[in-house]
Amino acid sequence: MQSHSAPLQPLATIIEEYAANNTFPHTLEPTIYKLMKRETQRLSRQQDHHSTNTTICPKCHQQYHYKIINKHQKTKECTIGQFLLKWLLSSNTIQQHMLKFSEPDLIKLVLEYGLEDSKLSQHSITSKRQFELYSQNQETIIVHDSSDDESNLPDAQSNLRTIPVQIDPILEKQIQTFRACALTDYLIDVDNDGIYGSMVQQIGTLFSLMNPQYAHEYFTVGNVPITYYFLSCIFKGIHISQIESSFTAVHNLTFSQNSSWLEDKHFDCFIYLIERQNYRNSHHQDPSTPVIIDPHFYPCLLFNTQKALLQLRKKLSKFNLLSNQGWLAKILLFPISLLNNHWILVHLDCSTCSFWTFDPFSPTQPTQEHLEIAEIIAKHIQNEFGLSVFSKNMPLISTTLPTQKDNYSCGVYVLWYLLLLTLKANIIFHDQYGADMLRILLCAWVFHKEITPF
Repeated sequence: MQSHSAPLQPLATIIEEYAANNTFPHTLEPTIYKLMKRETQRLSRQQDHHSTNTTICPKCHQQYHYKIINKHQKTKECTIGQFLLKWLLSSNTIQQHMLKFSEPDLIKLVLEYGLEDSKLSQHSITSKRQFELYSQNQETIIVHDSSDDESNLPDAQSNLRTIPVQIDPILEKQIQTFRACALTDYLIDVDNDGIYGSMVQQIGTLFSLMNPQYAHEYFTVGNVPITYYFLSCIFKGIHISQIESSFTAVHNLTFSQNSSWLEDKHFDCFIYLIERQNYRNSHHQDPSTPVIIDPHFYPCLLFNTQKALLQLRKKLSKFNLLSNQGWLAKILLFPISLLNNHWILVHLDCSTCSFWTFDPFSPTQPTQEHLEIAEIIAKHIQNEFGLSVFSKNMPLISTTLPTQKDNYSCGVYVLWYLLLLTLKANIIFHDQYGADMLRILLCAWVFHKEITPF
């Protein structure tokens, strides 16, 4: 017997059914009202012309003439309709998270759409720009290539390119000299003004020799991939002690809080740098080694669930952790930027089916909202791959995680969490390990690929 799929329910009908028993958030009301008003006008015009060729868009469930469905699916009205449809069919928790933690350009697009008037206003210009930004972001959303060819960079590192020219020989020699000594051979300390010592001088010298002209490109010295783009953001958040001011190398490294915030693109770069170290590759068969999932995953999961899960499937397949034999991955790490102003790390242990969230402000005591994020991710993975039910449980790890004490270095702390967990480092972090120390040691890792407590 031939089976038939259920007919699509119009978005307008779903909205009416929801409104009968629920109240829409005031931020969504203008957008919903405008979208439905336009559909009513559109259907009325078709009736006036005795047209019966209306069909339902399979993506957003809005009703259009069948001849323009393909064109409609490339517009912001379709994207907004898809957001509303997903929101209406989701649980209360996911609804709240969609309005808070979806991609910023998408949220602006949805909310500002309801503020536009019928004329070409500033709002409509802004909304059009938001749609362009969101569309561009979707075209470069993270899917790592399974190729091991170094010249074939992952999409996540679209801001990075190999330098077509030879590295400065002075810089290359300086890096080799720095790497010839153990990190413990260098001195590092802090005073009331900031950080100082021979390590600060050495790393400052290396950074000063790098050419800002190639900010978005990386080069390799031995097996060490390096990029000015990543290091400059880390450096700008360091308070350099006046003791070091006599050294030309660090004289121009001026502290700038706003320039030191880490964004998705910096995490993309860091993930690329650590994956180039072959901590995990297609030949590494230890499933207990954690896999870092790109920071775009959670916002994408909220809006386009299947696309996000496809990204995850591709990455796990790349590392031979998902095959015909089933699911082999044990630890998944999800760095997530909340509202573009705070980084957290979701930890999934698939061997014990447990989830946890590390917040730099309190790694051992996550908030309920942060745990909800971890639970949402766990439930989607559980359902998609047929795993057992996940529950909340703090993982046993071999290191202490430093606690954030300032209000702008959360990204640096999460980078350290990723580094410590993926490399399974056993380090005791003391109170003196403030943001300045962690930033310098992170730079030292980029150049030296060594983690050593001081």
